[in-house]
Amino acid sequence: MSVQRSSVSSAVAQDLTGKAILLEIGENLGILPLLVRGGTQLRATDLVNPSCPNAELAGAYLSALSHLHLVSESNDGSGGFTYQAAPALRQEINNAGYLLWGLMSCAPLVANAARFAADYDVAESTHVRDGEHVARTSRWMGETDFYPHAEAALVETAPRKIVDLGAGTCGLLMRCLRRLPGATGIGIDLSEKACRRARELIAAEGLDGRLSVVHAPIQSLVDDPTPLHGAELIHGGFVFHDLMPQDEPILDRLLNTFVHHAPAATLLIVDAVPFADPDDEGAFSTAFTFLHNHFMRRKLMTTDEWRHKLGRAGYMRVDVSPLGISGGRILRAHPPR
Repeated sequence: MSVQRSSVSSAVAQDLTGKAILLEIGENLGILPLLVRGGTQLRATDLVNPSCPNAELAGAYLSALSHLHLVSESNDGSGGFTYQAAPALRQEINNAGYLLWGLMSCAPLVANAARFAADYDVAESTHVRDGEHVARTSRWMGETDFYPHAEAALVETAPRKIVDLGAGTCGLLMRCLRRLPGATGIGIDLSEKACRRARELIAAEGLDGRLSVVHAPIQSLVDDPTPLHGAELIHGGFVFHDLMPQDEPILDRLLNTFVHHAPAATLLIVDAVPFADPDDEGAFSTAFTFLHNHFMRRKLMTTDEWRHKLGRAGYMRVDVSPLGISGGRILRAHPPR
């Protein structure tokens, strides 16, 4: 990913900001999820929901998205209009995710920087991010820049059993299992709400015989490694840096647990490295690293640090490839067999 800064003008910033505003509004009105899932021609009345009981407002919102070519508008033959998500919508959601993650999800940190500087411990307990908003904007900025890369790497390995750490609502696992007939999966996540929603989605997809959910922190695998048994691939997407540096001994024990209890499993780590070259990958990595270091007390590891840590755990070789996200990397650790 190469950033041509000379081609970036204020018009680009204005365009992104305008779309981000409208997409965030659509999410909060409950319209955007229905529109993205719809796949068919929808009327404004089809998008009325508890968050937006006003069909007139829903119609005005759809008209605004149509003006930006994010939805297609068609005459329904009776004086009204129908709408359908345009191909560009998915990419624009991805792009808006960066801005919304930084300035809305991380607003408690950014807006209270002086308080973190004065007394970190008090600020940390007082100015807490909304976990649901963080998860949603993270998912948005991974829509095209993260998940397709991770999914391709998972499917390429063709594992018969996948364990996903920090699986959320198991969207990645479900997509992989659709492409891997006969494969099974286990999703592990700390959020009870995410696990409950995952079970609903899995049942709706008819995958409940192949995919199960464990509500637990990933650290619990050290004491109960049962979910790892028989795994051929273990995936951790942006979860391991949350253990660094405070819980580094736990991370080391986790890696040893993987090697001991899933000796045939490839470990696929998708995470961020610190301070990626801004000339190649833009400024997001620098801000992401700074926020994690000084406002979350997290440490992002370099690829060399990862190779050293994984080698000590017993992995034979670590391959590294870029991710669409600035500073993002895919590390594939090959099992010691």
